[in-house]
Amino acid sequence: MKLILDRLEKPKERGARIIARCPACAEIGKDTAADNLTIFENGVFACAVYQGDAEHSKRILQLAGDKSQAKREFTAPVYRPIPPREPPLPQLTTRQVQIMLRSIEHLGKSDELCAGIAAKRGWKPATVRHSAQDLSMGWITFDDDVRKPDSTCPDSAPCFIYRAGLKVRFMGPDGKKTFRFLKSEGLNHKSLWRSELITQVTKTVWITEGEPDALRLMDLGIGEIDGNAEVVCSLPDAGYTIRRDEIELLRGREVIFVPDTDDAGLTAKRRLTETFCHAAISFSTVNL
Repeated sequence: MKLILDRLEKPKERGARIIARCPACAEIGKDTAADNLTIFENGVFACAVYQGDAEHSKRILQLAGDKSQAKREFTAPVYRPIPPREPPLPQLTTRQVQIMLRSIEHLGKSDELCAGIAAKRGWKPATVRHSAQDLSMGWITFDDDVRKPDSTCPDSAPCFIYRAGLKVRFMGPDGKKTFRFLKSEGLNHKSLWRSELITQVTKTVWITEGEPDALRLMDLGIGEIDGNAEVVCSLPDAGYTIRRDEIELLRGREVIFVPDTDDAGLTAKRRLTETFCHAAISFSTVNL
């Protein structure tokens, strides 16, 4: 049984395929981006989220199939894309936004904090302030309203703002630098740090293995070009896999990776080289 396009929400052509909102997902309030359902040239269709789920496919046919063929047995083959589609980043709640903005405002309005953070890590105070102004860095204070990510975390600490996450960096009890995402508030979703600053005019994107290295590049004047023609981003951790939407965001731009010289850095370099070469994105590495 074939699907009727008039019964689908937001169908759009992508080469020889048609992408639309999956009616079975829409029925339960999902697929708001309208891109779960793929219909191929031969009429075969698949929901990217419910791959191989026969009951889900049957429900799609019930909602958008040709009723005149309803008595025919369902034998549509199942398409399994590789790699599987990743879940979309969640939309932030009002409370999550308030926590982020509160930490950004606290840092952005305090010359003393900017200078103190910069002195500890060897950054320029102006770089720290610019990061707060870019809405990518803040200072979080934990109290009865916002809980610590764990007991080892100090009462207040610098934090890095992600699209749907808040990452706290601090010195652990063993004297080693560590970090935690704010899981207690659901702010624990990883993405490229500062990727929101990439615009249509961005030509070059620098990616570092961590936020401290990104700030050091900014100290050197990299990424400080007016109009965001050049943007410095960071992986949330060395093992991070670039998201599909981030690959599309970086397509058509020059990507430069600045890895650490340890084993984790070399592994990240190999993984990113494979990812960007496969996506046909201009990619190189620089050791600073």
